[in-house]
Amino acid sequence: MVEQRETVDIVFVSTASDIQCYNIRRVSAYLKKNGFVTKIVFLPQPFSRRYQPEVLEQVTELCKGARLIGISLMSNYWHNALQLIKAIRSKCDTIIIGGGSHPSTDPEQCLKEVDMICVGEGDDTLLELTKRIKAGITDYSGIPNLQYKQNGQLIRNELALFDKVDEIPTPDYELEDHYILFEDKLQPMTYDLFRCFYGELYSTQFTFGCPFTCSFCIHNIYNKRFKFRFRKRPIKNVLEELRYIK
Repeated sequence: MVEQRETVDIVFVSTASDIQCYNIRRVSAYLKKNGFVTKIVFLPQPFSRRYQPEVLEQVTELCKGARLIGISLMSNYWHNALQLIKAIRSKCDTIIIGGGSHPSTDPEQCLKEVDMICVGEGDDTLLELTKRIKAGITDYSGIPNLQYKQNGQLIRNELALFDKVDEIPTPDYELEDHYILFEDKLQPMTYDLFRCFYGELYSTQFTFGCPFTCSFCIHNIYNKRFKFRFRKRPIKNVLEELRYIK
């Protein structure tokens, strides 16, 4: 008898050149904590390179059947993301949401390509969105930080900071349902591949927000839009995370 696996609620696709991806892992763990099923696809390569057709086909196969597809990117990975979006659209009718610094700084450009975007922090945004999609609800009003098109009109929901920093779990470092681009093909994540790509330094966040307004930094925009407020994680949570990683 073949075991029936749960439907994946969201597939996260990372275009970053590394696999630390703290924000994706954090949100994935947050969704898992609330009972949802996630999958993460890591595509580490220099942003100047484009994905091979075979890789795009593999990504599409991993996205099939999911309720939602989230693509996280910075501006320098925009052209790689366009490749992914086009390939996924050709085979899947799943909602695609963009997140990360590029959608937050240039929402208009991103909304020409994806169905919706998350501006700023996406923990509660994706939690509420995933709940509604799973329940078959197509009314996305009131979901914080969400922007989308409806009947040809752009809807911008209210912007909000993520206040529940004490609820942030240890980021998702489970190897199951994680996939990585290695030797020009997607492979299930293994411990050896993880150690090879992640390196010897562990990156985490003790705080959210930044008190500075450097003109070259994304936080300059966040501070103006979200009316900056510095938030600290409980130190006991950070220590639990570090013990787990060690």
